[in-house]
Amino acid sequence: MKNVLLLGDSIRINYQSTVTKALADIATVHYPGENCRFAKYTLCCLTDWLKRFPAPNLIYWNNGIWDINRFFPDTGCFTTEAEYVRDMLAIHHQLTKTGATICFATTTPVLPLDDHTASAKRNADIDSINRRIVPILSSRGVHIHDLNAFVKPHAEEFICEDTVHLSPAGIEQCGKEVSRFIREHL
Repeated sequence: MKNVLLLGDSIRINYQSTVTKALADIATVHYPGENCRFAKYTLCCLTDWLKRFPAPNLIYWNNGIWDINRFFPDTGCFTTEAEYVRDMLAIHHQLTKTGATICFATTTPVLPLDDHTASAKRNADIDSINRRIVPILSSRGVHIHDLNAFVKPHAEEFICEDTVHLSPAGIEQCGKEVSRFIREHL
């Protein structure tokens, strides 16, 4: 059996049970018992989390939805793009020390996709950080899973009424998709 480590925010928490069941024939899936939140939080906790789990063969990771959050209407994103890139590269550096195959999932969209409310700005921010981090991580040998592109065409079905988290259909479909991607790279 292989060891898979899932790291990420509440979207990861949404699909982790589905992934655990789908990979049960080939891997033991591990994950922190808490939300990995934003990149700075993941970086802060990473040393402790990596000590808790058996040596991973593959790490499937995401950060972003918390980083683009605007906690106050008159402020920008919680994490600037420069900070996001810096923190993500620091996380990547620590993950490479495990010797595991590293996979990164792009940040998923929020609802509604096209309007003039706060969600339109959030999706623009999501698209911007995805465009910024993907080529950098890809150039470092990270396998990129465009989960954003997978969810976006089905956003109305896959995202629940809170406009951010996965619906039951989204949990099942994203869980299957993440499991497929992990199998491909394990």
